[in-house]
Amino acid sequence: MNLSHHIRLKLIKNTEFHYLLAICYLAVVNAFFLNDINALNTFQIGYLIMVSGGVPTSQLPPYTPLSISFSFHFLQFILYLSILAVLYVFLYFILKKNRMRILLILFNSWLTLNLIYAVVLMFYSLWNPNVPAIAFLRDAFLILAVTIAIFSAWYWLIDSYRQEMHLKDPYVRRHFIFPHHSGNDPAWEDWSPSFPDYIYLAFGVSTSFSPSDVVLFSWTGKTIVVIQVILSMVIILMIFSRAISII
Repeated sequence: MNLSHHIRLKLIKNTEFHYLLAICYLAVVNAFFLNDINALNTFQIGYLIMVSGGVPTSQLPPYTPLSISFSFHFLQFILYLSILAVLYVFLYFILKKNRMRILLILFNSWLTLNLIYAVVLMFYSLWNPNVPAIAFLRDAFLILAVTIAIFSAWYWLIDSYRQEMHLKDPYVRRHFIFPHHSGNDPAWEDWSPSFPDYIYLAFGVSTSFSPSDVVLFSWTGKTIVVIQVILSMVIILMIFSRAISII
């Protein structure tokens, strides 16, 4: 076995490295997508404030979509990673273990609150008369994709390590039971879900308002699924329908 292959195998089994990859994944989602949505929604609400202040609709400036360069997004990404690195150093001195996992939980909690804020902003911006329907559709698709990204990280975070432990100890309780677990195919006996499986779970919850073929066992998993369903219903049933109604 050569050295590069040995290093790859070690990284695959390194849980801390997986948490680091998840943090980078969420930092990309926030810097390149979620911040744009919040900035645009804040801009749209500014129109509503002007209207409520007595400014006639005819005198409002025309709607202009935001155009943010890739370099600015990349600088935001580096800024988030720098802040998270400082926070990790702080956790390093006060905790003895699970530092990267706790950092991921804190970061994803902040992103979830930011996502809820984005959905609320988008809901209030629906009555902006100067915004075309295509802009609402674009934002709705973006925020739906961000919802799937954030909640797939939650599902992976709470369940993946339990799945691995369950292979060694069948008395370890799992949050989710996938179809592979209920079959008798010996080829899937040692199978455990990976991150794409949790993306599939989050996609199913957002689009069908249910976990499809995955069985929920714990209250933790059920609570997170309920939160995602509520956000997805607001996005799909209200925002999409509003956009279609003004086409």
